[in-house]
Amino acid sequence: MPELVGRMHASGVLHRDLHCGNVLVRPEAPGHVVLTDLHRVRRRRRLSRRSRAANLAQLLHDRRLWTTRSQRMRFLRHYLRASGAEGTLRGWVRLIEPLAGRHSRRVYAQRDRRIFGRNRYFSPLAVGGYRGHVILASKRQVPGSRAAAVTFTVEDWRRALSDPEGLFTGPDVQVVKDSPSSLVVRRSLRVGPVELDVYIKRSRRKKRIRWVLDFFRPSRAMRAFGHGHALLARHIYNALPLAAMERRRAGFLVDSFLITEAVDEAMHLNRFLSRYLGLADGDEALPATQRRHLAREVLWQLGRLVRRLHEEGFAHRDLKASNLLVRWTGREDCPPAIIMVDLDGLRRVRRVTARQQFRGLMRLNVSLLECPAVNHAGRLRMLLGYLRRPGTGRVNFKPYWRELQRWSGEKIRRQIESRQRRQRALRRKRP
Repeated sequence: MPELVGRMHASGVLHRDLHCGNVLVRPEAPGHVVLTDLHRVRRRRRLSRRSRAANLAQLLHDRRLWTTRSQRMRFLRHYLRASGAEGTLRGWVRLIEPLAGRHSRRVYAQRDRRIFGRNRYFSPLAVGGYRGHVILASKRQVPGSRAAAVTFTVEDWRRALSDPEGLFTGPDVQVVKDSPSSLVVRRSLRVGPVELDVYIKRSRRKKRIRWVLDFFRPSRAMRAFGHGHALLARHIYNALPLAAMERRRAGFLVDSFLITEAVDEAMHLNRFLSRYLGLADGDEALPATQRRHLAREVLWQLGRLVRRLHEEGFAHRDLKASNLLVRWTGREDCPPAIIMVDLDGLRRVRRVTARQQFRGLMRLNVSLLECPAVNHAGRLRMLLGYLRRPGTGRVNFKPYWRELQRWSGEKIRRQIESRQRRQRALRRKRP
């Protein structure tokens, strides 16, 4: 592949849509690759260094998450040798990296705009006095998702949501949560040719000021729907949002609900860690070597998940173990997949501040204290997964760790005081 791109650039040929989807590989000859989609090809007398770097940035964006830094450096070294381009390897890296980041932001912004449009993947829907958006097909495969492999139609969703109030009643409806902030039920929902196991969340207001705020902004359901698909476009797994509907009267939000698919064969993070990493004997007990490897992989992935959220401009104010699912097939060659749920606390920001970074890490660190299978070293490994970047070498983690411990101690103290206030209020209400 680097030799092909290098010879192409040396001949003055530029492919304006260079990504792995436009490259074919012969199975019987893996070293032989063929470019497709040639209507985007342009021929020039001479390619500038910036034009070459921008073309390479397209390819880097496509494979950035699935390759290591060493593999990308090896690719660039072979490219420079084949193209005969001038300059050092370090200079080309410094030129390509910002261009790749700019290209990624442009591609993700384009995909985000599609979420609330009418296209092959999404569609607006109006039924029963509600208006919203539904998914027709998923471009990203979500672990444990059946709906991601099915193509729906607008008529399928119109029949499934013909009675919005009836979604919360029926013999198969299981109430998961009923609080002042939301009502969450689990049920089976037939959409087109498949029967899906879904969660339906109806948002409630606890403060009157939200009546005014919701007049000027989308509902919680619509925001969670958009955030969920924006994360999937960035290869961050979450429970697949299927539909978001809202009902307004004279512009004021009256009701809204979000439908997400239940993840098959997944369990909450603390339960997964206690089940597979606990020291109790049983049929599911793992050997000590495999247990250490699994703990290292899961906790390292937790840190990388938080880092990816912050790098992409997402701040989560309620990131805790109960809002994270883990799906694992039990095979050593297949690492566990961490899946986010309950995206109500997610916000898009231009830049994640240091306070927001520590808040997300602190919430996750405090929630892991409730799991006996995660010790001090395990929580430190999660922090290292967040701090380390490819090519940065060793990280001085001790100042971050001390600050995280201080934040976590303050959070635990506030939790204890809140529980004591609630207990005193309950005792005063008793006759």
